[in-house]
Amino acid sequence: FSDDRAIISLIKDLGLSDYLVEVAPRTGLYYQDNLYPFTSPLDILRFSSLDIFSRARLGLVSAYLKYLSPWETLQDIGALEWCRQYFGQSVTKIVWEPLLSSKFGKYADQIIMSWLWARLKKRTFNLVYIKGSLKVLFDKLEERIRRQGGQVRLGTRVERVTRENRYLKVHGDFGEECFDRIISTIAPPILAKIVDFEDNEYQWRLTGVKYLSASTLVVKTKEMLTDYYWININDTSFPFLAMVEQGNLISPAYYGGYNYLYFGNYWPSDDLRFSWSAQETFKKYLPYIRKIRPDLKESLVEDVYKFDAPYAQPVVDRGYKDRLPGLITPWTGLAAGSIANIYPWDRGINYSVTLADDLINALGVL
Repeated sequence: FSDDRAIISLIKDLGLSDYLVEVAPRTGLYYQDNLYPFTSPLDILRFSSLDIFSRARLGLVSAYLKYLSPWETLQDIGALEWCRQYFGQSVTKIVWEPLLSSKFGKYADQIIMSWLWARLKKRTFNLVYIKGSLKVLFDKLEERIRRQGGQVRLGTRVERVTRENRYLKVHGDFGEECFDRIISTIAPPILAKIVDFEDNEYQWRLTGVKYLSASTLVVKTKEMLTDYYWININDTSFPFLAMVEQGNLISPAYYGGYNYLYFGNYWPSDDLRFSWSAQETFKKYLPYIRKIRPDLKESLVEDVYKFDAPYAQPVVDRGYKDRLPGLITPWTGLAAGSIANIYPWDRGINYSVTLADDLINALGVL
């Protein structure tokens, strides 16, 4: 988002200001076989699936949440319960229920309003993108780390962390190495498996949050499919919850002239759909993609890819904040933080930067 100050500041600090581009992409909403523009307040007022009173209510309550600052009381009420009370039954049924149900499945009724508030609070009409993708940023970070004497070891497996005298010993496929300080950013349930803190409460907190895993199908095409960057799918019969068309955010010229589409999903880690190949997933999705672009020919598709990630979305339910593990662990010199700790905010690389600052401060490194 255009107000993501932490990541924008880091990009500028690394000398990459010239790579930044600010754009105003279009958002759409697919509902009952129709694709509606859903970018601006005027689009909301024209959303014919709601009566005029409900459209005005959707816009006004969304604006209220956008400018609401004290959010803590929203932790005590379910998002759908709050929406039914303030947005009304029609708005909730058409706009919010499909989105929450598609994303959180059986947990949809348990998600608290502070999570939804954060999504609306951070939304901006303009987005900032780094030309060449985030790889440009990661490459520059690696270069800076190596230049300052640090090491970057990719594909290195850590199997266990133990304590030895005043040091922390890391065991892995590289052997054993000792450190005086460690920062962990792996998912808490994985940390619980490789570190025995001998502290029952903290060990419990590491496994106290439920997670969904993410699955993303990427489709490489020879031309654009729509005029929208992001399309929310408000139809729970669809096998994906969003269709994101990268070429409507940044020119396909940056990607060799190709357009890339992302189809997102969140499922429990044991869902059988994770076993599907990219081609199998595309075949399952294709009839639904054609509901959005009826004349889509498979000859326009250059390639498909599938990426799965565990522990991608915490289930932000009642009591969530009280169950989170703290950044400071029971072991001196070991700090731990993950996507779970950026609450009430949701996933975003901006919060990776702010979390990194918090972890460094927690260890007293700087």
